[in-house]
Amino acid sequence: MSSKLKILAYVCENHAVSAIRAACSSGESLPDSIQIVELPCTGRVETVHLLEAIRGGADGVVVIGCLEENCYHDAGPKLARGRVERIKEVLQDISIEPERVEMINVASVSGARIMLRLREFEKKLAEMPASPFKGAIK
Repeated sequence: MSSKLKILAYVCENHAVSAIRAACSSGESLPDSIQIVELPCTGRVETVHLLEAIRGGADGVVVIGCLEENCYHDAGPKLARGRVERIKEVLQDISIEPERVEMINVASVSGARIMLRLREFEKKLAEMPASPFKGAIK
């Protein structure tokens, strides 16, 4: 994939970070396009964070959290999913591909799965036209 892509990943420091670390320790590597922002819980990511990432030139934003039934903080992934869905609606309303924002839920033992999903997301973004905000803010 193109290393010119910029993907911001808001990642739960519990199950999601564990899954990524497990994948990396077994020989997989995180795509170069992905910049991770660790959060105590994906429920802490606000709609403004997602929108600002896109406005700031990210080609895509992914929120990676625990499985809804295994969240340390109870409702975090549900809150995050609702915010992701709202941002998708906003993007669609302003004629930007809503597929630029995605939510992924993983178990801590799902390292291979999360890497596959991240590569698929990166590939999907690479096939889209450039973000209208790419390079707009430095």
